[in-house]
Amino acid sequence: MTKETSISRKGLLGLALAFAASQPAMAAVIDGRVTDGTGSVGLEGAIVEIEGTGFSATTDRTGAYRIVGVPAGDVNLTVSYLGADSVTSSLSIASADASETLDFTLGEDVRLLDNVLVTGQRGALYSALNRQRSSDTLISVLTSDVIGTLPDENVAESARRIPGLSVQNDQGEGRFVTIRGLDPRFNAVSINGVRMPAPEGDTRAVALDVIDSDVLSAITVQKTLTSDYDGDGIGGSINIETLSALDFDELYLRVKAEGIYSEISEAWGEKVGVTAAQTFMDDKLGIAGNLTYNRRDFGSDNYEAADYVTGGNVGSIFAYPEALEFRDYEVERERLSATLNFDYRLNDSTELYVRTLFNEFSDQEFRSSTEFKLEDAEFLGTRQEDGRAIAQFGFGDGIEVGRAIKDRLEEQQIWSIQTGGETVTGSLTWEYGVSYSYAEEAEPNRLDTAFAASGADEVSANPLLELDVTDQLRPFVSGGEPATVDYYFDADSFEFDEAEQINGVTDDQDWAGFLNLQNDTTVFGNPGFYKAGIKVRLREKTRDVNVNVYDGFDGDDLLLSQFDAPIDYDLARIEPVPNAGLTRGFFNSNIASFELNDDDTLINSTVEDYQADENIYAAFVMGQTSLENGLTLTGGVRVEATDFSSTAFALDDGAGEIFEVKGRESYVDMLPSVVARYDSGGMIVLRAGYYRSIARPDFEQAIPAVEIDEDLEGEAGNPDLERQIADNWDAGIEFYPSNNSAFSVSLFHKSIEDYIATTIVEDREVAGVTFTEVALPINLTEANLTGMEFAYQTVFDSLPSPFDGLLTIASLTLQDGDAEIDGRSIPLPRLSENIGSLIIGYDKYGLDLRAAISYRSEYLDDLNEGGEGIDRYEDDYFRFDFTAQYDITDQIEVQFEANNLFDEPAEYYLNDSRRRLSQFEEYGRTFRFGVRYRY
Repeated sequence: MTKETSISRKGLLGLALAFAASQPAMAAVIDGRVTDGTGSVGLEGAIVEIEGTGFSATTDRTGAYRIVGVPAGDVNLTVSYLGADSVTSSLSIASADASETLDFTLGEDVRLLDNVLVTGQRGALYSALNRQRSSDTLISVLTSDVIGTLPDENVAESARRIPGLSVQNDQGEGRFVTIRGLDPRFNAVSINGVRMPAPEGDTRAVALDVIDSDVLSAITVQKTLTSDYDGDGIGGSINIETLSALDFDELYLRVKAEGIYSEISEAWGEKVGVTAAQTFMDDKLGIAGNLTYNRRDFGSDNYEAADYVTGGNVGSIFAYPEALEFRDYEVERERLSATLNFDYRLNDSTELYVRTLFNEFSDQEFRSSTEFKLEDAEFLGTRQEDGRAIAQFGFGDGIEVGRAIKDRLEEQQIWSIQTGGETVTGSLTWEYGVSYSYAEEAEPNRLDTAFAASGADEVSANPLLELDVTDQLRPFVSGGEPATVDYYFDADSFEFDEAEQINGVTDDQDWAGFLNLQNDTTVFGNPGFYKAGIKVRLREKTRDVNVNVYDGFDGDDLLLSQFDAPIDYDLARIEPVPNAGLTRGFFNSNIASFELNDDDTLINSTVEDYQADENIYAAFVMGQTSLENGLTLTGGVRVEATDFSSTAFALDDGAGEIFEVKGRESYVDMLPSVVARYDSGGMIVLRAGYYRSIARPDFEQAIPAVEIDEDLEGEAGNPDLERQIADNWDAGIEFYPSNNSAFSVSLFHKSIEDYIATTIVEDREVAGVTFTEVALPINLTEANLTGMEFAYQTVFDSLPSPFDGLLTIASLTLQDGDAEIDGRSIPLPRLSENIGSLIIGYDKYGLDLRAAISYRSEYLDDLNEGGEGIDRYEDDYFRFDFTAQYDITDQIEVQFEANNLFDEPAEYYLNDSRRRLSQFEEYGRTFRFGVRYRY
């Protein structure tokens, strides 16, 4: 521990305790609840105002509100909620220490279901809009009613419907969420306010495909942070909310069952789930839970190209790849998600809770591949044939073809348990809690087996292989000398080359505790509050990988013909390829006959291992004042002290040595924030804000792992990395022309110091090893991001029947960002300049229809992937989904969903003088048929 960190911890603790010791002033209190027309379900986001004063409050998820410091006398309270008419009631405050209760019931046309969520699409739109309108900062909300009526597999796919958000896919399914174009590692992800660790070993980004969308109550994305939020949210903060039984006054039950059909695999899967909530002990105890199981069999067809050669007699227009690989994926993906939440009203002033979440994700992948390696082949030139460019290669011993099977089960878990509560004493509100979160990724007994063939000159005097390179985005093996082609497509030509047996586990544990105190009082003579808090996070992340490398077999020659089987692949000729079941069965039965490569086994089992400990100690103070003219000002400062230490391994292949290396870094950050909100009291809400935030280096970037070859070249982590610091500015206007529509425009700018990127560095010493050339993450001088968001939502209930059931939710984000690396300007990695989403719905006569479109433009995926200065991009992505639901009765609903109707592929390209293929993958369509029961 450094002296600086120790002093900072004491200072932070003293600051918060001094605030907590202050005595509240005596003040009158008005509290109550705002409910729907039935009086049974609370409305979140309703604004309760005392007319002619600056006193107001926003209802929480149960519909409750509380106003402190009200002067004695007669007052009029008005509650406003989009989708319903405003309601006003009078109340007489007898004295300055009085406590009064006033409940509001809004019109019966506000119908609710699923927690605070309104039945149907319009209610879901109203619920989200009210939460966004009443927030002091810029937020976006997606409620479970919207989530439940879109064909989204998981939380990541649901989040892409929010303005400014897009997703990165894995096998055609959303995995990581991008906020305003920034890499997912810049996001803070929480479940019910508790930060979630990351299963992957190389990143801080949380893979949200682990969590099924059915466990959600809502997703809230905080785009402007205040001082009571964790400071590491340059992109923003994503909070996933689960169900609470105290949101209901009666039993809630929902059961669903679905069949899932995947087009490419022509296979069926299933999804079943149950959600229930009930209160007991005169509504003091609430228990709510969800259990969802989802299994999907699907596949994808893929091919990739790398190491392009230009110049010479290839020319500047056409290039050929020295590596061309075709892959067939067969995947069985299972997802089990469960929540169990307990809420208890101990008395009128204290509520306690225990919230649990468990997610288990398994991904069984069989990847069959054929790769053509032409690095050592003789390039004979290109020829023209019917307007096509054909690249020719000779010398059969230089042409290598490999055929392989990857048999990999990946298992991930994310779970958490948290307990805490809230106590209100006079004008003071205490919030407190502790939590434990755990994430794990395991690859048990993975087996990668490869077969290889070379030496076609043994069967042909003039071996020749040809690639059609006319379309640089679709190069393919087009033919060649017949005997050569026959040789490379004959299973008997391929002998066992290598097998790797892999067992790897990464786990990430996070302990956290917090204590917050808010004093509702007058600030500069106006209604407001002071708030302070402390928080501790203790995190430990480890990765342990064990690899056995076998490069020989003590017995008869192992030929591919002993293991091949037909597969369904549409992009090219790929067979013969190994069969996973035959290969694993033979390996397990004859493992003693395979020859272990001791050196490669030791190296591969060591270089990826590490342990990292990260302790964060934080405190904040903030205040808010609300003026009578509708202006609310909120400001504060957060202090975070970080202590990071790590242990990893360095490999000096030239010297044949492996040795342990350690790293340590401690630092303190002061993170101020200020937010202004102006509510005209009618149609317009203005917001502006500034906050400073940080992004700590990824674990793999910061640990001092080193790998160096005999040429003193290699790759390394960088324990000297600085954290990234950002100044974030936001401004926006929201226009509410009626109580059922909204239009908003937001501007944002982020200036990021010490932005981290990986590049090639020459003559650099890392962890005691001197490289002539090393791939190393480094801090750049600065990166900038500027953008604009537009959002529009409306219900067309003024149209004549039956068109009054129409509604629209639309958003568009335009942004631009850049950084400088190696003397050249680059766009920010993962930044799509254009992001759009459109939902057109119809909700009437028990029929619920939705057509959903999402779009993002291309983005920089990887630097120098195709060589120095040649970067890899992911192409733009357009997705169209459709859902239809129909209420057979008040309790029973049938549902049909179609996912990726336009069969959009994923495509990556190398940005050379022209676009050239890096990767192409198609997934097909997915269809669902289901029934849902609710009570």
